[in-house]
Order: sequence, then structure tokens, then C-alpha cells
Amino acid sequence: MTDSDYSVEWVNPTTMLCRVIGERLSVAQRHQCLLMIHQAILDSHKQLLVNIVPGFNEILLYFDPNKIDYAYHVTLISRLVKTHLKPYTHSPDYFGAAHNALDSQEVDISTRPITAIEVNFDVHGQYDLQHIATHLGLTRQALITQFCAIDFTVILNGFMPGFVYLSGLPACLHIPRLATPRVKVPKGAVAIAEAYCGIYPQQSPGGWHIIGVTEHKMFDIKQTPPASCVTGERIQFRATHNA
Repeated sequence: MTDSDYSVEWVNPTTMLCRVIGERLSVAQRHQCLLMIHQAILDSHKQLLVNIVPGFNEILLYFDPNKIDYAYHVTLISRLVKTHLKPYTHSPDYFGAAHNALDSQEVDISTRPITAIEVNFDVHGQYDLQHIATHLGLTRQALITQFCAIDFTVILNGFMPGFVYLSGLPACLHIPRLATPRVKVPKGAVAIAEAYCGIYPQQSPGGWHIIGVTEHKMFDIKQTPPASCVTGERIQFRATHNA
């Protein structure tokens, strides 16, 4: 591992940016590593922070201004990032022994409980289920069955409040974004694009393929926290109608 595999720096007087670069890491490895770093920071240094915001390749740390020690905290977080990144990058072959280290990390998300979200796949042909199935060479039912067997992980909330990006979609179910985005995607749409699955918390424009619709409330400003799904949470979908 080299310093080019990650960076930790202050971006303003109270905010630190931790970035995982690791260009040879797979998407799954990068997300797994970030999830472990995110959880490790919460477990050991939460008292220093007023907020922590994960992204696809980075984590923003908002420090309590009364607790900042600039040089010390850069060193502290750098060591933590390096420790969790090392199993992926210490080997010349990122996808050999280092890849197998996924199962031996101290932060094991596979032991976390799974949140079940019900999805109505019977949307009268108005969305993309049949198109996706045809594109992937599957029947509608085979696609639903495969999709509901996936153990997804919440990477982050983004795009709009309560919209979750989920990792775990296998390569055999990857599909490019729509060439022309929809003006209106319905509230509760469960959609896929490229390597990700997402859930739209409210009606909005969007360019992902809609596979079904859920009534699960993704965001409620009156709740604490407002977003119903948090980073690192495991999600599985269950079919309510299999048309």
C-alpha cells in the first residue's frame, strides 16, 4: 500500500475528508472498506464529531470545534484508514489473498440483521421489469426471484433526502442507465442502474430502470433519524405480487 491509495486532509477548519482511492480495488472492495472505516470511526472517535457523512469513495468528518487537534487528528484518522485498507492492498495481487481478507475483518457487516422491504413487482407493465428481464435474458419470475435473493448493503443516502444507494447487485444483473431519463419516477420506486440499486423516497426525475414499487417510507422529517435506512444496513426485498 502507498499513500496514493488513500488521503486524509482538512478541507476547512472543522471538516476532514478521508478518501479511499485504491484504483485496483473492485467496487465491492472499496465499499466494504469504506463501511469498515465508517463504523470504526463511529466506534472509537464518535465523541470528537458532530456529524459523519459517507460517500462513494470518501467520508466527511465534521469535528466538534472545541475538540480539534489538527495534526494529531489527521494522524489518528490516517492510521485508522491505513489499518482498514491494508488487507486489500498489502498484496501485489489485490484480488488474491487480500480479497479473501473480506471475511476476517473485525467489522463484519454480514452479522448485522437484515431489513426486509416489500416490493410490488406487479405494476401493470408500466415500468421496466419486462424490459430488464428481456435485456438480461431472463423470465420475469426468474428476475424477481434472483433480485429478492440478493443481500444488499446501504452505501449512503444521497441524490435527495432518503434516497439510498445499495451495493450488492451481481454483475449478471447490471444494466446501463436509461438513455433518456424519466421526468417522473414514482415515490417508492425500486430501481437499478449499472452496479447499484436505489429506492426513490418521493416522486422525482430519474434515469434508473424501475423494477418495482414499495410502500416502505424512506424519509420522514418527524422521525429520528429522518432516513429509514442507514449506512451499513443490510436490505433484502420481498415480493408482494409476482405478476
